Amino acid sequence: MKFRGKLTAAGQSALSQVIGHPAKTRGGSSNDRRFTVVNLKISPIEFTLGCSAMDDGSPETWAHLAVECIFDTVECQSLREGNYIDLVASLENLLAASKGLSASTSTEIRLRNKSGLAVLAFTYTIPQAYDPSVGG
Repeated sequence: MKFRGKLTAAGQSALSQVIGHPAKTRGGSSNDRRFTVVNLKISPIEFTLGCSAMDDGSPETWAHLAVECIFDTVECQSLREGNYIDLVASLENLLAASKGLSASTSTEIRLRNKSGLAVLAFTYTIPQAYDPSVGG
């Protein structure tokens, strides 16, 4: 299982808005967000995000994003038929990981293997602010 993708500027904005949406609709406190589970389905064609509905626990999909619209480059490999990857994360952790989306000039998302667990990692390039004390 392998996933790596470099987001476009429009993709960064779209993903930031999509990830922030359930935080507004699923409860304002971090306790509510900590127990809200986000399901991600990643394929070479589509990046889908969803979470369990609060009332009966049935799945609710809230975004289908075309990979070609949000990523400059993407690499997705899975042994599953259909070449897709399913991930589950807490909304609180996903919000924390995605905080740099709005401030970065470049974002790469990749799936890593950390001690046998799949970890979705966000790598940001943040422009340095001009510091007049440095000169130049």
